[in-house]
Amino acid sequence: MSPHTSQFFFFSLFGLASLCAGYTARRRGWVNEDVSRAIHFHTIVWVWSTVLLLSLWRLPPEATNLWLALIQPVMMAVGAYGMIPVAKLLGCKGKQIGVMAIAGGLGNNGFTLGSYLCYSLLKPAEEALAYGLTFVFLTTVSVVPLIFPLARRYGDGDGSDEPFAKLVVRSYLDLRALPMYASLVGIALAVWAVPYPTKVSQWGIVDVLMYVGAFGGYFGIGLRLRLGDSAAYIKQHTTLAMVKFIVLPCVAGVLLWAVCLTPWPLGDLAQRVVWVQSTVPAAIITVMLANLFHLDVRMASVLWVWNTLVFVLVVLPVLFWMWG
Repeated sequence: MSPHTSQFFFFSLFGLASLCAGYTARRRGWVNEDVSRAIHFHTIVWVWSTVLLLSLWRLPPEATNLWLALIQPVMMAVGAYGMIPVAKLLGCKGKQIGVMAIAGGLGNNGFTLGSYLCYSLLKPAEEALAYGLTFVFLTTVSVVPLIFPLARRYGDGDGSDEPFAKLVVRSYLDLRALPMYASLVGIALAVWAVPYPTKVSQWGIVDVLMYVGAFGGYFGIGLRLRLGDSAAYIKQHTTLAMVKFIVLPCVAGVLLWAVCLTPWPLGDLAQRVVWVQSTVPAAIITVMLANLFHLDVRMASVLWVWNTLVFVLVVLPVLFWMWG
């Protein structure tokens, strides 16, 4: 087992342990499940913002590609906004529509899954990781104008009757948008070649923050998780799996085909990164945003769990067969 694989393995185990800890804490009455909202707020605003800034500061500017700035938002918009009428057809109401839209639009593209898969499956690995992190950066920037307004519209009394343009403006001014601004600062520092603080690497600050962020995210989900709810959402589970693992890869294929018709096609490695990132399951932040915007967190939790499980059992073996 390579050092990077070992790191991912132990990080995944830590996340699973944190999820189980939150689940157990609620079941035994040690922690009230409502505490999860505060945990997720501080995790996203302070911990994840810092991790994004420090990680993107080290992103090689030459590894970025402007086409990704088109492909990623289009995929997010198709997944999120295309899910709304489908969710209504399934009988979802209000908060549940918001959950389905967020789950359809946001994928687990970060180092804990999508970017790591790019790193471990594709060569050269470091450049593949850089492309993967670029996807994360673009997701962070796109989530404020594309996802936050949906979360507000379908959340509890948080602007559901406001014009969409006003919802977008409010989203940019929301403290929960801090990860987007932190990402922009990190990219700017990388582009301007500002020296990265050596102590950050020497002291393993990013690694520590990633574990802190993983604990906050997974423990908070565990507090809300009720596996007994799973059977109530069979149609939603099936629909989300079809969108994440069939529709969005097809959308990615069409976009890559269109880009390759231009005089400036994406390179082979960048195309493979897009393929990998288009197949990932619903993001952990799906549950966290549902929590922060007062959507149906219990539904979001079980959708995330089962969508991830389907990915591990069905999609991941295919990816390893193709590029492993």
